[in-house]
Amino acid sequence: MKWTSQRELANSKIIKSSYIWLLVVPLSARMLGSIDDVIDLTFFGASVKVSTSLPFSWQLFFIAACLFSVANIIYSIFCPLIVKSYSHFSEFESQGKTRLQINQAIKNIVWDNKKPGVKPEYVKQLSSYFKHYKDGCERNEEALDYETLGLLDDVTEIKGKNSNAFYFAHTISDVHHPKAIKLTFACYILGLILFGIIAIQNLCYVVGTMG
Repeated sequence: MKWTSQRELANSKIIKSSYIWLLVVPLSARMLGSIDDVIDLTFFGASVKVSTSLPFSWQLFFIAACLFSVANIIYSIFCPLIVKSYSHFSEFESQGKTRLQINQAIKNIVWDNKKPGVKPEYVKQLSSYFKHYKDGCERNEEALDYETLGLLDDVTEIKGKNSNAFYFAHTISDVHHPKAIKLTFACYILGLILFGIIAIQNLCYVVGTMG
């Protein structure tokens, strides 16, 4: 599971517009709460009973909007910037970004400020990066802890194409924070399921009125 699989959902106009239900539903519930559940209205001499209870579909819209909000918050906090902002190297390059920004993206993923040093799970990948895109040398964890920050900040001597270095950084960033990826995905899916239920309910209602 990757962040890129959820980027379109996070940027979807439908999901972003669902936020309005976070305002509409509570305000409507507050207004209707002070009214009787059923009121009698008279139109042209005919009495009509009108229910003032909150429609079930509105409740589903509200829950879906809450799920989408949680998903988008997690996405904005935990999805690395290089994945959130760029799908392809051409987009990255067109904004004047260079190897320095690629290295910064890698540092944000692999470096542990508390240690301080390289996160153990990224030792092999970072060593491979320096071998192919810096000076051709492989390094062990101890050497990486000592040299990484200086090597990433220094872009005067580099190897390989920036495009390849970009996709290296993009790939490791795309699976960063796996628990957050799964939680975001679950919220999006549950929200979409609720939207699906609402759509089916409306379809059944329309078909029923036609019968």
